[in-house]
Amino acid sequence: MNRREWMAGTAGVLAGVGLMGPTVVWADEGSKTQQFIGKAYDKDSGQWIYTEQHNQTFRNGKWVSGVIRYVLPTGELIAEKKLDFSADPFIPLTAMSIPRSKYAEAITEVNKDFVVMQTTENGKTESDKVNRKNPMCADSGFHAFIQANLPDLNAGKKITLAFGVVGRRSEYSFRILKTGSSQLDGKTRVELRAEPDSLLRFVVDPLTLVYELESRNLLEYNGLSNIPDVKTGKPPMVKIVYSGY
Repeated sequence: MNRREWMAGTAGVLAGVGLMGPTVVWADEGSKTQQFIGKAYDKDSGQWIYTEQHNQTFRNGKWVSGVIRYVLPTGELIAEKKLDFSADPFIPLTAMSIPRSKYAEAITEVNKDFVVMQTTENGKTESDKVNRKNPMCADSGFHAFIQANLPDLNAGKKITLAFGVVGRRSEYSFRILKTGSSQLDGKTRVELRAEPDSLLRFVVDPLTLVYELESRNLLEYNGLSNIPDVKTGKPPMVKIVYSGY
């Protein structure tokens, strides 16, 4: 497995063919929804290549479910991910499908002992039980984990955790640390780096992220996309800029 293949499996820090997805709890009375977008640009050319359309549902201040739609600049839907945080705040049940690639992945079970991760590629489905560790996150739960720990990260604390990689049906030790901060319009922007907490960091490019401290909103992501390029079939390196909160 080369570096890009390994990183493709880890992408999706931020969302099936032949799969039954988890039940997503939609907004009802007493719930709150939040919608925003992330525009993804090719890191090398700067070309706008797709948009993430996020719809999140909160109940009693907690993120409980959501849907992420991945849309080409032409408006064509290329992928969709469903999220359900009813089992764990940092490890959601998920179902993501990319029909063009005949690929799908999912987290189908979360309990105190293990997480079941499933992938389907070219009609072949494989599933593995991944042992729980503490702390641990997976998929978009990585974003929720950072939000929950952002004050500590901003204060300079380095956090190590197990990161469940659905595409690899496994977990890896990761570390998150602050690399800088800046001010814009009276708001603090916290710059973070996430990387393997092992020798893998010498061969795997880190993810870099920017969060607004006050709102804890994600403003920018730099790293490998979890969506393959429609022309090459390979996930590109991207810069995603988030707005519309």
